[in-house]
Amino acid sequence: MTNTPALVDEAMSVISAGTHATAEHLTHAEEIFGAVGKTLRVPESQQDACTALSGSGPAYFFFLVEAMTDAGILLGLPRDKAHDLIVQSAIGAAVMLRDSGEHPVKLRENVTSPRAPPSTPSANWRTTAYGPPSSPPGSRPRPQPRTRLRHQGLTNPLPAPRTDEPASGTED
Repeated sequence: MTNTPALVDEAMSVISAGTHATAEHLTHAEEIFGAVGKTLRVPESQQDACTALSGSGPAYFFFLVEAMTDAGILLGLPRDKAHDLIVQSAIGAAVMLRDSGEHPVKLRENVTSPRAPPSTPSANWRTTAYGPPSSPPGSRPRPQPRTRLRHQGLTNPLPAPRTDEPASGTED
């Protein structure tokens, strides 16, 4: 299994040994997938999790860039400038994640510190308003098809933000 960044030689491919696969087979598969990025060996039982994180992962990043670009437009930036700002921020953040050895929480906290621009803690609060990123899936609102929401007479598909657990870094 690989992902769409294979198109730019930055894929994360995942392989598992089948019943009849030898170490030589796995090494050969790693060489093939290595031509388009990195390769990770996992047990077959972890393939679904890898698909959810890495196979589908690029779509989540594209969605984030899309949303942030739209936010930039709403703040008065031309689309191309908003896009360039977000894409370069994403590239820089990705390199820091890959190369710094720091935990993502530490990297985020370096940005959302009390010395951060006022918009940063505010944005952090909004991204965690529906529950902290590590909250169990059952405790977070479940997406509902828009047609069901309309049928129920609801116009806003998002529930009100949680106020019982303020996110860290929201002291602005």
